[in-house]
Amino acid sequence: MAIFVLCFLMLEAIGLLVLWQQKRRGLPPSQTIAFLGAGIAFGFAVLIVSIDGSPLLLAAALGIAFLFHLSDIWLRWRN
Repeated sequence: MAIFVLCFLMLEAIGLLVLWQQKRRGLPPSQTIAFLGAGIAFGFAVLIVSIDGSPLLLAAALGIAFLFHLSDIWLRWRN
């Protein structure tokens, strides 16, 4: 199930980035990558837990999600 969520999030990211590039509509790429990056990293964390993966990999995925989340907050406050 986590694989489907990850695939959907990646397709969403590609669609939003293409929409911005072609029509300059929607969120700018920096904001799109920031908020979807957090979701993708959390998706990987769920996948790691579901396959009983390494706690170190889980910590890395959650740390990356946290960094994306912080960048998303910073970008929103800046605007």
